Order: sequence, then structure tokens, then C-alpha cells
Amino acid sequence: MSDSRQILLTLDDHPAPHTDALGWQWAYGCFETFCWSDGTAIGLEKHLDRLLLGCRELSLECLLEKRDLEKRLKAALDPFGEKRLRVRLEAVLDDLGLMRGDDPPFRMRIGVRARETRFASAQSPFSITLLTEKESAPFFPMPSYKPLAYGARLRMRNRLLRQQLTEAIVVTEDLRVVSGLTSNLFVRTSEGVWLSPNLESGCLPGVTRAL
Repeated sequence: MSDSRQILLTLDDHPAPHTDALGWQWAYGCFETFCWSDGTAIGLEKHLDRLLLGCRELSLECLLEKRDLEKRLKAALDPFGEKRLRVRLEAVLDDLGLMRGDDPPFRMRIGVRARETRFASAQSPFSITLLTEKESAPFFPMPSYKPLAYGARLRMRNRLLRQQLTEAIVVTEDLRVVSGLTSNLFVRTSEGVWLSPNLESGCLPGVTRAL
């Protein structure tokens, strides 16, 4: 990991979404994606733990206790019975939403509020390194479009933490984003620039634009 290409991201206060010159609206938050199958939300408790941890790191406060949140989610998904769904649970600014992975979009508002301190209470700035696909190969041994399993992401996160890094972003030689390795967080640089995937390079887990 080259120190010369390391980017420090400070989580400064940004109380509202921002619309850029192209009409894209940017926001900050975190998300978890899980599978609903045969009337069961697979791994929901683990996903909720990670989502709530991400909320705390971003100074977003969920208005429901974890168990109440779990009940609300299951109640919202029960009508879909045995249908298999990919569900995205996201906390962005002042809303915690549940988005079903098909059309038309299904959304359940639960409620999240941003604390007055917002990003100012974050324990430390993000430290992110950029890796080329060749550099990432030793610990990213699969096509870049395939997501890493949770265990592999956890091992990668521990490896990054030992090097005092928060996240690694894999990029092509011409600096198009390929993938993020570990986190499910939206981030914004101290210069006010949002990190997002190049539109031609697909979805980047963890560092993304919010519409």
C-alpha cells in the first residue's frame, strides 16, 4: 500500500443532502443488504448489529431499539411469504429505509435522526488507500465484480486496521473505481468532494452516491 496515494477523509458536519451541477443528490449514511427467503430474513441480527454500529460511527441515532426494529422489519416483509428477495436496509441522514430489490420499489420508513454533533463526534478520520487490481490480487483473489464474503471482508478489515487504515478502494490503472473492500459507509472528503463509483464501473459497496 503506497503512502503516496493514501487519502485522509475527515467526517465533517454536513447537515443536508447536496445536489451537484449534474443534478445528483449526495448524502451520507450506511447500509446493509440481506436476503429474505422462505419467510426468513437471513442473518438479520448480524446485519442489524453492523448497521447500528455504522450509525453510531456516523453519529446517526436510530429511534427504535434493535428488537423493535427487527420486529418492524419482519412485519413489513411477512406479506411476501416464501418469495425470495434481496433487501437493502439503509440509514441516510434523517431516514432509515427498507428497499426491496425489485420493481416497484418498496420502502418502509422507520425513523433515524442525526445528532446535533453529527460527524463532529466521530472518533477519528477515515484513512483510505487506493489499490490497483494488480496490487490487490494477493488478498482480493477473485474477479473484481464479485462481492467478497463477510468473513473475507472481516479479515481484510482487520488487516487494514493493523496498518491504521479504514478502507481500501480497488481502482483500475486509469483510476476508475472497481470496488471497496470492507465498509458500508458513505464518505465525503474534507474538501467537500464525495467519493463515488464511476458510472461505467458498476456499484461500489461502501462508497457510493445516494439518489
